[in-house]
Amino acid sequence: DISVWLEFRRVLFRSVALKRFDTALRIDPARPLALYGRGVSKGNSGDSDGAKKDIAAAEKMDASVRDKFRRAYTN
Repeated sequence: DISVWLEFRRVLFRSVALKRFDTALRIDPARPLALYGRGVSKGNSGDSDGAKKDIAAAEKMDASVRDKFRRAYTN
């Protein structure tokens, strides 16, 4: 069934994205784009408290991080 496959891909993508943002932050914790992206990934995975914390911290580092993230990761 295609819907099962699509859901599997969506869950897998979220997991991979979260791991990549975590890796980027381990290398350099002062990366607002990675922190914002991890927040978005956490929110998409159901961790709304973690998402809010990461997004707020990223916006504190760089007030324009939301716009930069959208430009970098949407097309």
